[in-house]
Amino acid sequence: QGGLALLAVEGLHSLLKDDFFAQDIVPLDTGSCSLGDVSRGSRLTLLDMAVQSACDVATTFSRETHFRAIVDFVADSVHLSRGMLNDRTLGFVLRFYLFVFYFGASIPTTGWPFNQMDSGGDFLLDSQLSEQSQSMTGRFFEGGAHQAAAVAMKGFISILLGRAGAGLEQPLLSFEEESESLSNHTQLAIYQIHRSGGSELFWHDMIHSVGRGLFGNNAGQDGGCATANTIAFAVLASIVKACSGKVRVTEDGNDPVPRDVASKLLGLDLLSHFLRMWDVAAVAETKTTVGASAQSLPENATTTMGYAIRRLVSPTILSNTSAAIEDDRVFRRIIRIVSQFCRCQFYRRQMKVEIGILFQHFILRVLAFGPQVDSVSLTSDIPPLFHQQLDVLDAIISLSNEPGLI
Repeated sequence: QGGLALLAVEGLHSLLKDDFFAQDIVPLDTGSCSLGDVSRGSRLTLLDMAVQSACDVATTFSRETHFRAIVDFVADSVHLSRGMLNDRTLGFVLRFYLFVFYFGASIPTTGWPFNQMDSGGDFLLDSQLSEQSQSMTGRFFEGGAHQAAAVAMKGFISILLGRAGAGLEQPLLSFEEESESLSNHTQLAIYQIHRSGGSELFWHDMIHSVGRGLFGNNAGQDGGCATANTIAFAVLASIVKACSGKVRVTEDGNDPVPRDVASKLLGLDLLSHFLRMWDVAAVAETKTTVGASAQSLPENATTTMGYAIRRLVSPTILSNTSAAIEDDRVFRRIIRIVSQFCRCQFYRRQMKVEIGILFQHFILRVLAFGPQVDSVSLTSDIPPLFHQQLDVLDAIISLSNEPGLI
């Protein structure tokens, strides 16, 4: 009633700062895989219940005045626990962040993210600080709660992927039956991405039906790594789902629905961040045992996620071709992702064919159209590709300046 819910969330946040939930937080260990205790995925703690309740308050009552306080509490809870929460709680957190962002993007204004989208070259999250070591409390965001939620999502991905990727020290695609199993599970994920409405059931399926089928029985990793990589896959599937949404048009048929545009741009920004963070998790130097010297992950490490990215991300990027032609902001984000594939050693190893297809489709074909002008043509149904060609030239120059890449 009234402001009671807001007062309760602020009280929970104070308890979080006072170490009331200290017993629910896994002590920091030296190995990333040891943080992924298998029991954490199923054990429900007081902190899990508090986070789930706070997310429920936001999504049930939809009081905009409560959003920022709840975003701060949830983000700080994820930060202090280093993402070591119940599997279901992590799903609550991701859906809550998306709900708050969509709520703000559904009300067209001149504020964020619409003012930043109209500025052309800016990405929604590039200028925002979202390091794992930073708290959301006290940080000012021009766009309010929905901008804070978008930044918190970026930090959420960084935290979860910070403990994923390690421990996969044996080839995962050595046998034909393993390849068939991976293919079946990723195909099920693609089906659910296009069929499901993105509810709690979708997260449950990505964790239990698909994720554990992909990572749960891999040789060479312990249960903690399997849990961390399963969560990472569920996050990837949720981001791909956001990128796969259609951009509807308003009733007059002239302008796209602002919420759909904001959703797609945020999804592509988060996908770019996920790919960058996974490359860091896959190839960064890690210590396998206490006191052992740091060593890079072997060439066949994290092959399962590499396969999943090939099957999920590449078709999603290609399916956004029409949106990229119609909106240079979408194209700019796609070019950034294609450039990431070209730059990152992990993706160059895992996605040789896919990189060639994407490079030819989005870079060479756009250049093949010939010089474009920055004006609307009355004789062609295809919008001018002037800004797209400029983005392609910038990408080629950037890639060419890196020694040994091309």
